[in-house]
Amino acid sequence: MTERDNSAVDVTEKFFGSMDSNQHLSDSIKPVFKQLEIPLLKIFIQDTTFFDDANHPARQVLNR
Repeated sequence: MTERDNSAVDVTEKFFGSMDSNQHLSDSIKPVFKQLEIPLLKIFIQDTTFFDDANHPARQVLNR
């Protein structure tokens, strides 16, 4: 894996780790977020515009 891929994995782990430990999210919604982890990691690795484009469709989903 490239350094960029490793960074994407790190960001993904931190993001979903913070979601899992967030006490403001109900326990019933946390598994739904967890199901997004692998698909989003694939996007992070395959689509270099995700982190740079605030209007990226996947970012729009996360921002809701």
